Amino acid sequence: MSMERISRALLYVAAHYEEQPSLERMASEAELSPAHFQRRFQSLVGISPKAFVQHLTALDAAEALRRGSSVLDAALAVGLSGPGRLHDLTVKVDGVTPGDMARGGLGLTLAVAHLATPMGPMFAALAPRGLAFAVFTEDPSVPAELRRLWPRARIRRDPAAVARALHPFWRGKGQIRCWVQGTAFQLQIWRALVGVRPGQRISYQGLAAEAGLIGARAVGGAVAANPVALAIPCHRVILSTGAAGNYHWGPDRKRCLLAWERARAENPKRPIQDLTQKKFTQARPKLTPRAGGD
Repeated sequence: MSMERISRALLYVAAHYEEQPSLERMASEAELSPAHFQRRFQSLVGISPKAFVQHLTALDAAEALRRGSSVLDAALAVGLSGPGRLHDLTVKVDGVTPGDMARGGLGLTLAVAHLATPMGPMFAALAPRGLAFAVFTEDPSVPAELRRLWPRARIRRDPAAVARALHPFWRGKGQIRCWVQGTAFQLQIWRALVGVRPGQRISYQGLAAEAGLIGARAVGGAVAANPVALAIPCHRVILSTGAAGNYHWGPDRKRCLLAWERARAENPKRPIQDLTQKKFTQARPKLTPRAGGD
Protein backbone atom coordinates (compact mmCIF):
# COMPACT_ATOMS: atom_id res chain seq x y z
CA MET A 1 0.00 0.00 0.00
CA SER A 2 2.92 2.36 0.68
CA MET A 3 4.10 2.04 -2.92
CA GLU A 4 0.71 3.09 -4.29
CA ARG A 5 0.52 6.05 -1.90
CA ILE A 6 4.06 7.20 -2.63
CA SER A 7 3.54 7.02 -6.40
CA ARG A 8 0.35 9.07 -6.00
CA ALA A 9 2.28 11.69 -4.03
CA LEU A 10 5.06 11.72 -6.67
CA LEU A 11 2.60 12.50 -9.45
CA TYR A 12 0.97 15.18 -7.30
CA VAL A 13 4.32 16.85 -6.67
CA ALA A 14 5.21 16.71 -10.38
CA ALA A 15 2.00 18.58 -11.15
CA HIS A 16 2.39 21.15 -8.34
CA TYR A 17 6.14 21.56 -7.81
CA GLU A 18 5.95 25.25 -8.73
CA GLU A 19 3.96 25.74 -5.51
CA GLN A 20 6.87 24.21 -3.55
CA PRO A 21 4.57 21.90 -1.56
CA SER A 22 5.51 21.33 2.07
CA LEU A 23 6.27 17.94 3.57
CA GLU A 24 2.91 18.09 5.32
CA ARG A 25 1.06 18.72 2.04
CA MET A 26 2.84 15.86 0.28
CA ALA A 27 2.19 13.54 3.21
CA SER A 28 -1.48 14.49 3.15
CA GLU A 29 -1.68 13.50 -0.51
CA ALA A 30 -0.25 10.10 0.41
CA GLU A 31 -2.58 9.83 3.44
CA LEU A 32 0.38 9.27 5.75
CA SER A 33 1.82 11.17 8.68
CA PRO A 34 4.72 13.49 7.73
CA ALA A 35 7.29 11.36 9.58
CA HIS A 36 6.03 8.10 8.08
CA PHE A 37 5.82 9.65 4.62
CA GLN A 38 9.41 10.93 4.89
CA ARG A 39 10.70 7.46 5.78
CA ARG A 40 8.73 5.58 3.13
CA PHE A 41 9.53 8.12 0.40
CA GLN A 42 13.24 7.95 1.19
CA SER A 43 13.14 4.14 1.21
CA LEU A 44 11.22 3.70 -2.05
CA VAL A 45 12.51 6.65 -4.11
CA GLY A 46 16.04 6.92 -2.73
CA ILE A 47 15.97 10.68 -2.04
CA SER A 48 14.09 12.91 0.37
CA PRO A 49 10.79 14.56 -0.60
CA LYS A 50 12.43 17.99 -0.34
CA ALA A 51 15.27 16.95 -2.67
CA PHE A 52 12.75 15.59 -5.17
CA VAL A 53 10.93 18.93 -5.27
CA GLN A 54 14.27 20.67 -5.76
CA HIS A 55 15.16 18.46 -8.71
CA LEU A 56 11.76 19.03 -10.30
CA THR A 57 12.30 22.76 -9.95
CA ALA A 58 15.76 22.46 -11.49
CA LEU A 59 14.23 20.90 -14.60
CA ASP A 60 12.86 24.34 -15.44
CA ALA A 61 16.39 25.72 -15.44
CA ALA A 62 15.13 29.07 -14.24
CA GLU A 63 18.59 30.28 -13.27
CA ALA A 64 20.06 29.51 -16.68
CA LEU A 65 17.14 31.24 -18.39
CA ARG A 66 17.71 34.36 -16.29
CA ARG A 67 21.31 34.35 -17.54
CA GLY A 68 19.96 34.65 -21.08
CA SER A 69 20.45 31.08 -22.27
CA SER A 70 18.21 29.60 -24.92
CA VAL A 71 15.48 27.35 -23.57
CA LEU A 72 17.16 24.20 -24.86
CA ASP A 73 20.57 25.29 -23.54
CA ALA A 74 18.97 26.01 -20.21
CA ALA A 75 17.29 22.62 -20.10
CA LEU A 76 20.62 20.91 -20.71
CA ALA A 77 22.58 23.14 -18.33
CA VAL A 78 21.09 22.01 -15.03
CA GLY A 79 23.37 19.04 -14.59
CA LEU A 80 21.35 16.64 -16.74
CA SER A 81 24.05 16.50 -19.40
CA GLY A 82 26.94 16.30 -16.98
CA PRO A 83 29.15 13.33 -16.14
CA GLY A 84 26.95 12.06 -13.32
CA ARG A 85 25.07 8.86 -14.07
CA LEU A 86 23.60 5.81 -12.38
CA HIS A 87 26.24 3.18 -11.77
CA ASP A 88 26.70 0.18 -14.01
CA LEU A 89 23.28 -0.02 -15.67
CA THR A 90 23.41 -1.46 -19.17
CA VAL A 91 20.49 -2.07 -21.52
CA LYS A 92 20.72 -4.27 -24.60
CA VAL A 93 18.02 -4.16 -27.29
CA ASP A 94 17.58 -7.25 -29.48
CA GLY A 95 15.08 -7.37 -32.33
CA VAL A 96 12.60 -10.18 -32.81
CA THR A 97 13.32 -12.12 -36.02
CA PRO A 98 10.83 -12.06 -38.93
CA GLY A 99 10.18 -15.74 -38.26
CA ASP A 100 9.32 -15.04 -34.63
CA MET A 101 6.92 -12.31 -35.71
CA ALA A 102 5.30 -14.53 -38.33
CA ARG A 103 4.62 -17.22 -35.73
CA GLY A 104 2.93 -14.66 -33.48
CA GLY A 105 4.41 -16.23 -30.36
CA LEU A 106 3.46 -19.83 -31.11
CA GLY A 107 5.39 -21.95 -28.63
CA LEU A 108 6.45 -18.87 -26.65
CA THR A 109 5.65 -18.37 -22.96
CA LEU A 110 5.50 -14.81 -21.66
CA ALA A 111 5.83 -14.25 -17.92
CA VAL A 112 3.63 -11.27 -17.08
CA ALA A 113 2.86 -9.19 -14.01
CA HIS A 114 1.05 -6.06 -12.89
CA LEU A 115 3.67 -4.50 -10.62
CA ALA A 116 3.74 -1.66 -8.16
CA THR A 117 6.59 0.77 -8.87
CA PRO A 118 7.48 4.16 -7.36
CA MET A 119 6.23 5.80 -10.57
CA GLY A 120 2.90 3.98 -10.60
CA PRO A 121 1.53 0.53 -11.47
CA MET A 122 3.03 -1.14 -14.52
CA PHE A 123 2.11 -4.16 -16.63
CA ALA A 124 5.16 -5.94 -18.07
CA ALA A 125 5.89 -9.12 -20.04
CA LEU A 126 9.11 -11.10 -19.97
CA ALA A 127 10.15 -13.52 -22.73
CA PRO A 128 12.99 -16.06 -22.32
CA ARG A 129 15.25 -13.72 -24.33
CA GLY A 130 14.37 -10.50 -22.51
CA LEU A 131 11.79 -7.91 -21.57
CA ALA A 132 9.21 -7.77 -24.37
CA PHE A 133 6.67 -5.26 -23.11
CA ALA A 134 6.17 -2.70 -20.33
CA VAL A 135 3.53 0.00 -19.93
CA PHE A 136 2.18 2.10 -17.07
CA THR A 137 -1.44 1.18 -16.42
CA GLU A 138 -3.90 0.86 -13.56
CA ASP A 139 -5.57 -2.09 -15.29
CA PRO A 140 -4.20 -5.48 -14.12
CA SER A 141 -5.62 -7.36 -17.13
CA VAL A 142 -3.44 -8.31 -20.11
CA PRO A 143 -3.25 -5.23 -22.40
CA ALA A 144 -4.74 -5.48 -25.89
CA GLU A 145 -1.44 -4.24 -27.36
CA LEU A 146 0.43 -7.21 -25.88
CA ARG A 147 -2.17 -9.57 -27.33
CA ARG A 148 -1.76 -7.88 -30.72
CA LEU A 149 2.01 -8.27 -30.65
CA TRP A 150 1.95 -11.88 -29.46
CA PRO A 151 -1.49 -13.32 -30.33
CA ARG A 152 -0.43 -16.98 -30.03
CA ALA A 153 1.85 -16.78 -27.01
CA ARG A 154 1.08 -18.50 -23.73
CA ILE A 155 0.60 -15.99 -20.89
CA ARG A 156 1.75 -16.96 -17.39
CA ARG A 157 1.57 -14.74 -14.31
CA ASP A 158 4.99 -14.56 -12.64
CA PRO A 159 5.44 -11.31 -10.67
CA ALA A 160 8.75 -12.36 -9.11
CA ALA A 161 10.45 -13.03 -12.47
CA VAL A 162 9.21 -9.79 -14.02
CA ALA A 163 10.22 -7.76 -10.95
CA ARG A 164 13.75 -9.22 -11.14
CA ALA A 165 14.00 -8.26 -14.82
CA LEU A 166 13.04 -4.63 -14.13
CA HIS A 167 14.93 -4.31 -10.86
CA PRO A 168 18.23 -3.08 -12.39
CA PHE A 169 16.49 0.08 -13.59
CA TRP A 170 15.49 1.06 -10.07
CA ARG A 171 18.85 0.08 -8.59
CA GLY A 172 20.89 1.66 -11.39
CA LYS A 173 23.10 -1.40 -11.77
CA GLY A 174 23.05 -4.71 -13.63
CA GLN A 175 21.76 -5.46 -17.11
CA ILE A 176 18.34 -5.26 -18.69
CA ARG A 177 17.89 -7.16 -21.93
CA CYS A 178 14.98 -6.17 -24.18
CA TRP A 179 13.61 -8.44 -26.90
CA VAL A 180 11.18 -6.40 -28.96
CA GLN A 181 9.26 -6.28 -32.21
CA GLY A 182 10.16 -3.36 -34.44
CA THR A 183 11.34 -2.32 -37.88
CA ALA A 184 15.04 -1.90 -38.58
CA PHE A 185 14.52 1.88 -38.35
CA GLN A 186 12.73 1.64 -35.00
CA LEU A 187 15.42 -0.64 -33.57
CA GLN A 188 18.08 1.85 -34.67
CA ILE A 189 16.30 4.62 -32.74
CA TRP A 190 15.67 2.47 -29.67
CA ARG A 191 19.34 1.43 -29.53
CA ALA A 192 20.35 5.08 -29.75
CA LEU A 193 17.90 5.86 -26.93
CA VAL A 194 19.48 3.40 -24.51
CA GLY A 195 22.77 5.21 -25.11
CA VAL A 196 21.34 8.35 -23.50
CA ARG A 197 22.63 8.24 -19.94
CA PRO A 198 20.27 8.31 -16.97
CA GLY A 199 20.00 11.95 -15.90
CA GLN A 200 20.42 13.26 -19.44
CA ARG A 201 17.85 14.64 -21.86
CA ILE A 202 18.09 14.75 -25.63
CA SER A 203 16.07 16.46 -28.36
CA TYR A 204 14.50 14.59 -31.27
CA GLN A 205 17.06 16.23 -33.55
CA GLY A 206 19.86 15.16 -31.24
CA LEU A 207 18.54 11.60 -31.15
CA ALA A 208 18.39 11.52 -34.94
CA ALA A 209 22.03 12.61 -35.04
CA GLU A 210 23.01 9.95 -32.48
CA ALA A 211 21.34 7.32 -34.66
CA GLY A 212 23.02 8.67 -37.79
CA LEU A 213 19.72 9.72 -39.32
CA ILE A 214 18.04 12.84 -40.68
CA GLY A 215 14.47 13.79 -39.81
CA ALA A 216 13.20 14.45 -36.32
CA ARG A 217 9.57 13.72 -37.27
CA ALA A 218 10.31 10.13 -38.28
CA VAL A 219 12.36 9.74 -35.10
CA GLY A 220 9.37 10.93 -33.08
CA GLY A 221 7.23 8.15 -34.53
CA ALA A 222 9.79 5.53 -33.55
CA VAL A 223 10.07 6.95 -30.04
CA ALA A 224 6.28 6.84 -29.65
CA ALA A 225 6.20 3.19 -30.80
CA ASN A 226 8.59 2.08 -28.04
CA PRO A 227 7.04 -1.07 -26.48
CA VAL A 228 9.12 -1.08 -23.27
CA ALA A 229 8.76 1.86 -20.89
CA LEU A 230 11.73 2.72 -18.64
CA ALA A 231 14.28 0.30 -20.11
CA ILE A 232 14.07 1.96 -23.54
CA PRO A 233 13.99 5.48 -22.09
CA CYS A 234 11.69 7.49 -24.34
CA HIS A 235 11.03 9.74 -21.31
CA ARG A 236 14.50 11.28 -21.87
CA VAL A 237 13.51 12.82 -25.23
CA ILE A 238 12.47 16.49 -25.17
CA LEU A 239 11.45 19.11 -27.72
CA SER A 240 14.00 21.41 -29.37
CA THR A 241 12.41 24.27 -27.38
CA GLY A 242 13.50 22.59 -24.16
CA ALA A 243 9.91 21.70 -23.20
CA ALA A 244 9.35 18.16 -21.95
CA GLY A 245 6.93 17.34 -24.76
CA ASN A 246 4.46 14.49 -24.93
CA TYR A 247 4.70 11.23 -23.03
CA HIS A 248 2.26 8.36 -23.49
CA TRP A 249 1.77 8.05 -19.73
CA GLY A 250 1.47 11.74 -18.98
CA PRO A 251 3.76 14.77 -18.58
CA ASP A 252 3.72 14.54 -14.78
CA ARG A 253 5.11 11.00 -14.85
CA LYS A 254 7.74 12.11 -17.37
CA ARG A 255 8.83 14.93 -15.04
CA CYS A 256 8.95 12.44 -12.16
CA LEU A 257 11.23 10.11 -14.07
CA LEU A 258 13.55 12.88 -15.24
CA ALA A 259 13.87 14.41 -11.78
CA TRP A 260 14.33 11.02 -10.10
CA GLU A 261 17.04 9.99 -12.56
CA ARG A 262 18.88 13.26 -12.10
CA ALA A 263 18.76 12.91 -8.33
CA ARG A 264 19.95 9.30 -8.48
CA ALA A 265 22.75 10.27 -10.89
CA GLU A 266 24.02 12.77 -8.35
CA ASN A 267 23.62 10.39 -5.39
CA PRO A 268 24.20 6.90 -6.85
CA LYS A 269 25.15 5.27 -3.54
CA ARG A 270 22.03 6.25 -1.65
CA PRO A 271 20.13 3.05 -0.70
CA ILE A 272 16.73 2.27 -2.15
CA GLN A 273 14.15 -0.32 -1.13
CA ASP A 274 14.60 -3.72 -2.79
CA LEU A 275 11.59 -3.80 -5.11
CA THR A 276 11.93 -7.52 -5.79
CA GLN A 277 10.75 -8.40 -2.31
CA LYS A 278 7.53 -10.36 -2.32
CA LYS A 279 5.43 -7.63 -0.72
CA PHE A 280 6.29 -5.25 -3.59
CA THR A 281 5.49 -7.58 -6.51
CA GLN A 282 1.76 -6.89 -6.75
CA ALA A 283 0.41 -3.53 -7.91
CA ARG A 284 -2.68 -3.81 -5.74
CA PRO A 285 -1.76 -5.74 -2.59
CA LYS A 286 -4.41 -6.32 0.05
CA LEU A 287 -4.13 -3.95 2.99
CA THR A 288 -3.73 -5.80 6.28
CA PRO A 289 -4.42 -3.46 9.22
CA ARG A 290 -1.74 -3.48 11.87
CA ALA A 291 -0.49 -1.18 14.58
CA GLY A 292 1.70 1.53 13.12
CA GLY A 293 1.12 0.18 9.58
CA ASP A 294 0.73 1.96 6.29
